[in-house]
Amino acid sequence: MNFKRINEGFRHGQLLQMIDEGYINLDFCGTMRDASATDPSSVVQIIHIYCAEMESLLFRLNRMIKDDSADLAVVTELSRTAKLKSERIGAERVLLECSNLVQACENKDIDNIHEALFYVKNEFKYTKTKLLDFAKLQKRIVNLENEEKKK
Repeated sequence: MNFKRINEGFRHGQLLQMIDEGYINLDFCGTMRDASATDPSSVVQIIHIYCAEMESLLFRLNRMIKDDSADLAVVTELSRTAKLKSERIGAERVLLECSNLVQACENKDIDNIHEALFYVKNEFKYTKTKLLDFAKLQKRIVNLENEEKKK
């Protein structure tokens, strides 16, 4: 039985489901395809780096907007950074919510900033779960490939 082929089928199905549910876009698929072609284990690293960087950004944003004297220029810049990172990896739902956050920051609308950040954090939570599940499957495939090479 070819477990690698079965797992690749699961991976393909998982990608299609994430696209259908709007978590990712085709940019994600392209990024993962390109990364996998050069170094299949880099897919896992890309996902983990994105998740860690977004967690750090969201933590900083959350802490800053709780402070009434927060520098909106810094909040706006961090929001743009989160948007750019989500755009680069193809995290569609997070990207859309980050766009709303950037808009609220540019409008200097504190109430909308709080609300938009809530939605960014919420979408990131769900997207992160999907991405990490995908990374686990990718890691399993890489491990199977490495085992086959040893034989």
